[in-house]
Amino acid sequence: QKYLPTSCKKILIISDYSAPIWGIETHIQGSIGALCTNGYEVHTLFALKGENRYIRYLWLLFSSVNIWFAFRLWWKIRQYQPDAIWVHSEVRCIGPLGLLPLLKFSGCLIKTYHDLGYFGAFPTQFTSESQLKSTRHFVDFFQRSKGIHRYFLLHIFAKFCQIQAIRSILWTRWVHIVPSEFMIPAAQGFVTPMAQVVKISHFSPHHP
Repeated sequence: QKYLPTSCKKILIISDYSAPIWGIETHIQGSIGALCTNGYEVHTLFALKGENRYIRYLWLLFSSVNIWFAFRLWWKIRQYQPDAIWVHSEVRCIGPLGLLPLLKFSGCLIKTYHDLGYFGAFPTQFTSESQLKSTRHFVDFFQRSKGIHRYFLLHIFAKFCQIQAIRSILWTRWVHIVPSEFMIPAAQGFVTPMAQVVKISHFSPHHP
């Protein structure tokens, strides 16, 4: 709550999926309950329900051109007029185009990082904290994809371009929340000094 303006009453939460299929969605539902308990009015906007894995896989191919979500987000902001917008997962379905209306939003903007997918094409390739660095150069991004994954050059390049496009939207005046201390330097390299990077554990009793 200390990262929200004192005048903030209405919060819009956006993310890829609404169904509780992974920890992200469970965390969102818990956050909604905590915010409502503390007197906030919370609305949500999700790209998909996400229960069908084949539909999720299909949308991965179109996440970089999801202009339909951009229209939905623009209309939701106009209709609801939130004081703050909290972005959770956007790489899997919403994509950079879906976030474009946020460039014109003048209220408080919050982004939570739930995984390491912003720092490498294949997050499971990370085996130590020392590998977690900023992702401003394709060579670094590519070198983190070891072994057989190097043959997926097109996928790696497409993921890098998508992350850079998302970064161009997220990197300025946002509050960036990471769940672990070791992610702070990587997140700081992802944004500009104007942005604020803070650690809030997903399971902290003081959250949100």
